[in-house]
Amino acid sequence: HGVPQSNPIFVPGLEENFDQKVQTAPNTYAHCNVRCLVENGAADTLVPREARDKWTAEMDAASIDWIWHDYARTPHGFALAPDICTEYTEDADRRSSLAMLALFQEAWPDVKQNPLALNACGTPLQSAPACPGV
Repeated sequence: HGVPQSNPIFVPGLEENFDQKVQTAPNTYAHCNVRCLVENGAADTLVPREARDKWTAEMDAASIDWIWHDYARTPHGFALAPDICTEYTEDADRRSSLAMLALFQEAWPDVKQNPLALNACGTPLQSAPACPGV
């Protein structure tokens, strides 16, 4: 959970915590076979298109194998439990968990994955009906 840039971002209402002098972290991750999966809400106001473009350029420059999923009409915090965050979005939470598990299977094909009925948030991982109520 977070934002894609390592440099500080301005968040309205938190002006006292904003410090533009923070230095960007050095790249220490590009020396090995890195795979990176980003699960993002397309309606996330904390991740503007400029931030995504900057992040993908950084990953491409470092030859990182990356995947970026945007979930339609989905806000920041979509995978946080409803009692923690009002932005919980069940379909995006389910899909993002399944995408993570698929990447784990790809990265570690010899490691048996145990079946999961729920993710850490408590979201059922089985597919939702295509047309609920039909």
